[in-house]
Amino acid sequence: MSKFFIDLCGPFVALIIGLIFFKKLDFPFRLLFAQIVIAIAIEFIGYEIKKQLPGKHNAWLYNLYIPIDCGLLIWAAYAFIKEKVKIKSGYFVLSYLGFICIWLYGLIQSGINAFAFIAVSIDGIVVLTAYLFVLYYSIISNAQKLIKLPVFWACIGLILYYGCSIPFFATHRYLETVLTNAENQKLFYILFILNYIRYFLTALAFFLHYKQSKTGKFLLTNASR
Repeated sequence: MSKFFIDLCGPFVALIIGLIFFKKLDFPFRLLFAQIVIAIAIEFIGYEIKKQLPGKHNAWLYNLYIPIDCGLLIWAAYAFIKEKVKIKSGYFVLSYLGFICIWLYGLIQSGINAFAFIAVSIDGIVVLTAYLFVLYYSIISNAQKLIKLPVFWACIGLILYYGCSIPFFATHRYLETVLTNAENQKLFYILFILNYIRYFLTALAFFLHYKQSKTGKFLLTNASR
C-alpha cells in the first residue's frame, strides 16, 4: 500500500493545493483540477479491484478513463486561449472526435480488458499538440514575464509528460518482447518521475494563479477571463 501512495504523491500534492485555492481558480484551472480528482479516484478504484479481486483485469477501468482524461485536458487548453486567440473550437472538437474513433476501434479490436496502448498514445499526441499551441502563444505574448505565468508551468508539465510517454506507450508491446521485466520496470519508473513533475508543476500553476488573483494583476493567457 505504501508504494501505491508514493506513486500518487504528485497528484495528491496538486489535489491539496487545488483544494486550498479552489475558490480563486478560473474555469480552465478548475478543469485541470477535475482531471486530478478523477485520476486519483480511478487509481484508487483500480487498486481496490486488483486487491479485492486477485486475477481480475482492471484495464477496462483505465480504458474508460482515457477519453475522460483527454476531454478535460483538451477543454482546458481551449478555455485558456479561446478569448485571446482567434481560433475556432472546431479544431479541438475534431481532434477529440478523431481520438474517440481510434479509441473505439482499439476497444473493438482488442477488447475492453486489454489496455489500449495505441489510444493512450493518440491521447498523448492530441494533448501534446494542444498544449504546445498554448505554450507558443504564451511565449509570444509574455516573453518577459513567462516564469510568472501560471499556464506556462501547467503547459511545461503536460508537455514533458506526454512528450516522453508517447514513445513508451506506442512501442510498449514491442519493448515487452525485447526487454526483461526488470528493464521494463525501469521505464515505468521514468514515467512515475515524469508524473511527479507534471503534477508538481500543475500545483505551482494553481499557486501562481492564486497569488495573481490576490493582486488582481493577471497576465495574458493566465486564464479565460
